[in-house]
Amino acid sequence: MLPCGCCYNCRMLRPRTILFVCVGLAAAAGLIFLLGGLGERGAGNGSGARGSGAPPRHVLLISIDTLRRDRLGAYGYARAVSPAIDALAARGVVFEQAIAQAPWTAPSHASMMTSLYPSVLRIGKYRDPGAISPAAETLAEAMKRNGFRTYAVTENAFLSPEFGFDQGFDVFHMRPDSRSAVASLSAWLGALKPQDRFFAFFHTYDVHEYEPPAEYSERFVRSYDGILKDPERLLRKALETHARFGKAVARFSEEEWRQVLALREAPGARVDAPLAEVAGFVREMNLTVKKILQNHQDYRRLVATFREEDWRYVQDLYDSTIAFVDDQLSALFSFLERRGLMDDTLILFTSDHGEEFGEHGYGGHGYTLFDENLRVPLILVYPSLAPRRVDPQVRILDLVPTILDLLAFEPSPVWQGTSLVPIMGGAPTRLIAISENAHSPLKSVRTPAHKYIASMAAPYQFLFDLAADPTETGNLAAGPPQSVQSEMRLFLLQSVLAHAADATYAAGAHARISPEVLEQKRALGYVSAGDSGGEPDAEASDWVKLLEADLSVGGARRASRPFGSEPEGKGRDGE
Repeated sequence: MLPCGCCYNCRMLRPRTILFVCVGLAAAAGLIFLLGGLGERGAGNGSGARGSGAPPRHVLLISIDTLRRDRLGAYGYARAVSPAIDALAARGVVFEQAIAQAPWTAPSHASMMTSLYPSVLRIGKYRDPGAISPAAETLAEAMKRNGFRTYAVTENAFLSPEFGFDQGFDVFHMRPDSRSAVASLSAWLGALKPQDRFFAFFHTYDVHEYEPPAEYSERFVRSYDGILKDPERLLRKALETHARFGKAVARFSEEEWRQVLALREAPGARVDAPLAEVAGFVREMNLTVKKILQNHQDYRRLVATFREEDWRYVQDLYDSTIAFVDDQLSALFSFLERRGLMDDTLILFTSDHGEEFGEHGYGGHGYTLFDENLRVPLILVYPSLAPRRVDPQVRILDLVPTILDLLAFEPSPVWQGTSLVPIMGGAPTRLIAISENAHSPLKSVRTPAHKYIASMAAPYQFLFDLAADPTETGNLAAGPPQSVQSEMRLFLLQSVLAHAADATYAAGAHARISPEVLEQKRALGYVSAGDSGGEPDAEASDWVKLLEADLSVGGARRASRPFGSEPEGKGRDGE
């Protein structure tokens, strides 16, 4: 029997930790109920829900980077930007509440490919994101072990071999956009022999870029003459709101402004010595929409000044890129039909994370754990799976067990996810989702009813009633103590201890960002000149200190500052 008889985490805890958690759980009966459907490792073979057909011969996993679920017609969006994806969804199982395990590319895809949490894999700290350890069996390795040919195509530096994402793939291609990615995948599929079974992973970064081809922007971008299309006004505002340069430029004379603004047309122009630091920054700025949204350190204050018309323009660009990707997927699906592969292929469509459009004062992704960052589309299509919509909460962590279950292969005892086959068959299941490894030190626990977010910066914790407050605007942690808050906090502490104690995948996980990949990050808008981007994540010991505070006396609110932190309002930017 497992310690305290409740969940897999206790198997991994040190003796002192087992005692602490078991006593805590025994004292918090509500938490035992909360954990009831966590999804034990290796759990969830549900052969009765697979349907009467034979297991799929092939598997195609599609991940559209940065795609919000609510921008697809299949999830209620009014604009016709995704007809091919919507048609796919009409034939399949659509999950209403799929939660990503991290709000940015590398750690989220690592969980997607291994069914292990980012903190177990030691991957996702932004300054040093690490690599998937050779000790972790990836989905591609599991498929190859079972006789499948394996192929991947991606555009993203964060999914490169440098970070271990090529593990198990016979062929691993890097392509510049979804159009060329579809061409590469189609060529590989066309060269397969009739007896070959394949697993293919298709990943595109186009939606992240906000740079649609002209024909798509002409269709979806409405009239706009705001600051984002006025380079001089945008540059002025970017400097005036910049954390490092704002005070200096406030004292600029008109002549100094003239010299700085002239750098847009002539980057090599000389400037007066006092302007050298600002000039160096301006030469590197390249103020595209994607860079403004994603470079949180430099442009958060600029993003906070966006008006409704500015956000509408940003979203129109976003919609245009979705339409472009949708057309490329339409071409891919047509190819599968022509080759007679569609009815033999299990198709999984998802994303690694969403995108923020100012709902909580942020743009882009990676810096918060609100639902616009974490709630992603998830669609499964295969002829023996009856079309339906599934409301219970699930996790991207659950994809590997689900795929292997549908193929009738044995589950792995190390998976932290669980097969979704029983849920698709209507079985009552209660899965808890942990999300972590943001660009700032944050962790969250989400149940279907509540979300709890712990932060290393003030105000340190958030609690949302998702039924009454689906947009996560009313922080209940700021009010009277809530029992569910203590329960979720204790559960998060338990997971931190369990994940820290499992060093299986620590060896070989360390991978510093090479100069080449750092430059690709900069081109994608993640970092500015001279900066490696993001805040360092906290260590497990720091999280334990934060989460243990007040639990010994059952408190739900922080009565004092956390270990050595700044006073209220003086901490680093957090949630």
